[in-house]
Amino acid sequence: MADPISAIGLVASVAQLIDATIKVVQYSNGIKNASKDQARLAVEASSLLSLLMSLRYDLENMKTEEDPWFAGIRSIAAHKGPLEQFSEMMEELAAKLLRPATGVKRLASKLLWPLEKKELDEVLERTERIKTMIALAYERDDFALSLAIKVDLNDVSDRVDGVKKLLQGQQSQVSNQERNEIISWLSPLTYGTQHSDISQRHQEGTGKWLLESNAFKEWQNKSRKLLWCPGMPGAGKTTLASFINSEIQRTATRTPGIGLAYAYCNYKHENETALNIMGNLLQQLLHSMDILPGLVRDLHSSHLRTGTRPKQKEITSCLAEVIGMFSEVFIVIDAFDEYDEGDGVRDVLGNALLDLVSLPNSHVLVTSRWLNSIQSLFQGCIWIEIRATDQDVSNYLEKRMESSLRLQRLIKSNDPLKTQIISTLVDKSEGM
Repeated sequence: MADPISAIGLVASVAQLIDATIKVVQYSNGIKNASKDQARLAVEASSLLSLLMSLRYDLENMKTEEDPWFAGIRSIAAHKGPLEQFSEMMEELAAKLLRPATGVKRLASKLLWPLEKKELDEVLERTERIKTMIALAYERDDFALSLAIKVDLNDVSDRVDGVKKLLQGQQSQVSNQERNEIISWLSPLTYGTQHSDISQRHQEGTGKWLLESNAFKEWQNKSRKLLWCPGMPGAGKTTLASFINSEIQRTATRTPGIGLAYAYCNYKHENETALNIMGNLLQQLLHSMDILPGLVRDLHSSHLRTGTRPKQKEITSCLAEVIGMFSEVFIVIDAFDEYDEGDGVRDVLGNALLDLVSLPNSHVLVTSRWLNSIQSLFQGCIWIEIRATDQDVSNYLEKRMESSLRLQRLIKSNDPLKTQIISTLVDKSEGM
């Protein structure tokens, strides 16, 4: 493994990328009557150049390599990492744009644009990704940055281009109304409103210990793809599940190729069968795609003719195919223990999730109470206990006191009393 790059080495790497970017900017700005595509390159390259100049300034004036944001930049600049690969692409682009023409080609060079649309789209996509990664490093968002680097190293641009071509070839013209009808047909369940309600109860600053745990990082990085999160009733499993979902959602909006699907299980919901839960996971991924895959339309058409519903195997198979169209997919199932061992839902859903874990780009996280049957089902997986840490409980109590006028009147400026109340309640909470 190569040694981590130093600040001096990083300055040199960034300077090299700046040189290549300047050449691209100068070429693009020198085009008269530029087309829309040429103008896009000029704008994006100029924006990148401004960001790189600021980055070089910060690196040159950094007092210590212990600054948190530097660790993120260093991870981007690792050997054969995103920055190095992007720099190579920009140098090749600059060379292609500035390549001298000869003979007849010299006369035509002013009229000919050397980049095909596919090449330009890849350049623009990778430019946006490197800008996003640098921004995430500055924001010290380790979770989002780690995912963004993973997606970039998977070279998602080539993969997504191929997938889109395949899907476009498979599908006929489908109106938005028909698309929505087909997706709605897959399952009667919806978890969006429930997720929003639960997320509002999350106290800012709590739950970060889970994202920073070794178990979670192993799950995120795919070294261990199934993460079981057991905990006692009242430990905050559902709130933490919603926190994880929100973090992945936030990252997915900034990093193309990441998919998220989740379920908040509740035995009181009559329609909550294993088939409908899996169907809803499929729905969520489809809603995040630009086009409807032909295989989903074909599944709908085949059952529409016979008036039947899809079987568990068909939905699971379709879900697996759709997951393969993403770079990374995260599936979060909360309260898996809501179903009785004998009702069939837990076993069918559990085995379906284990099938999904075998896919190369999937991550599955499950929360539940401590139950031997669930531990046996997920035997060999990585796990981490969910419990309210002392710091989480303390943060929660601090916020409650700040938001309660009644408590503020009682405590007023009596800091020792406030500290004593928090300390006593933290001791009594016992992880709940």
